[in-house]
Amino acid sequence: MPEKRSVGLIVFMHLPPDGLVAILQKRGEINDENLIPESYPGGSQLTVWGGVKDEETYEEALRREIGEEAGWVWLADFFIARNEGKRIIHLENPSVTGGNTSAWAVHFPVDSLKTLRLNAATGGPIKVTEKQLPLIQDLKANYKRDSGVLNRAIIAMFSDSKEILKKGFAWAKTLNP
Repeated sequence: MPEKRSVGLIVFMHLPPDGLVAILQKRGEINDENLIPESYPGGSQLTVWGGVKDEETYEEALRREIGEEAGWVWLADFFIARNEGKRIIHLENPSVTGGNTSAWAVHFPVDSLKTLRLNAATGGPIKVTEKQLPLIQDLKANYKRDSGVLNRAIIAMFSDSKEILKKGFAWAKTLNP
């Protein structure tokens, strides 16, 4: 069985009055691909996160996932940022790290939030500031797979996603809004 591969995108923006924030996605109650209960509902993940199909490259999967999870306008905004070569970075590159995750970070203008169209199966978007990073709990270690995070005020993520988020904040702080 081939190793599971994942792809993700963190969207950063300057959101008054908080300043720099990452827009994350809460895990919903239903896995709409398999029509079964979602694992770790209420947990947080990158803005866009999903699996790479066997026949896909990481980039193809990222494009598909952005379209499916955030909407086609955000996919267009991602390509604009990528073509301009500004406000975008590849944080985790499997060919460099030897891992199985490819993650990007991008900085969008705050007006982009109006065009975010998260999939109906999600628990919705949340904003996270860098000051909240130490408060983020380990989703797998502290919560059950079937019941997940019941308190919406708690931010809990898988440890690898939290590390990607930290790297993203380190990069995003270097940008001029």
